[in-house]
Amino acid sequence: MSAALELAATGADPAVRARFAVLPADTFDSAQLDDLTALAQALAHCLAEQEAAAEARGEVVLDEALATRAAELRARMLKVVIHYFEDDAELAAEVKTLGRRKSHDATISDLHKLAAIYAARREVVEKDPKYWRTTDEADARAAAAEMETALAAAQGEAEQRWSELIARIHGLLVAATQDVRVTGQWLFRKGGAERFGVRAVARAKRGTGRRRKGDGAEGEATGDEAEGEEAEGEAPEAPKADTADGGA
Repeated sequence: MSAALELAATGADPAVRARFAVLPADTFDSAQLDDLTALAQALAHCLAEQEAAAEARGEVVLDEALATRAAELRARMLKVVIHYFEDDAELAAEVKTLGRRKSHDATISDLHKLAAIYAARREVVEKDPKYWRTTDEADARAAAAEMETALAAAQGEAEQRWSELIARIHGLLVAATQDVRVTGQWLFRKGGAERFGVRAVARAKRGTGRRRKGDGAEGEATGDEAEGEEAEGEAPEAPKADTADGGA
């Protein structure tokens, strides 16, 4: 995407636009120079939204009954754990972390921890006459699993929408970038073609078995030789146009 934005900046240069403008519309649509910027910015926006969707679990609205049940279960189990283990040498530090945050992820984490404490200290918590229930441990794990499933589904839908849009925009951006790059390399083949990726193309072709110049002997050129040959101005095939080289 950064390469597309760099190419778009090149295309925004008035001198560059003037050179592209000499081409007939059926050979090159100059609107593609503007499309590069718009598409690259749209792609950046979509990527940011996709990332935000991945981090937005706490903002997902869960089924009210599930959210209420999970919150009430956490609160009740927390009362038991605080009462018996607030000063416990082994569990006190962990107990202090429970119930501090209200996000969905925090609720899920607390339910898992509470269930683990109940399991590890069952002989203690089952003696509680007021808040303990025989099904608490299993209920806590089940509620946490339901919340995880609901959050994953909600998050997945949002991310999927952005992923599909990103794929479409990326395809358009690649096509527009290629058109501008190839046309620019031809228009500026007598000077300035490197602004349209000639050297980048050369780097991609390093060590691909080009014939050495000179005595006609065949062999693989080194990476530097391949890059040097390409950077000297070996232009891509000219666009099919009825005009001359546009003043190049």
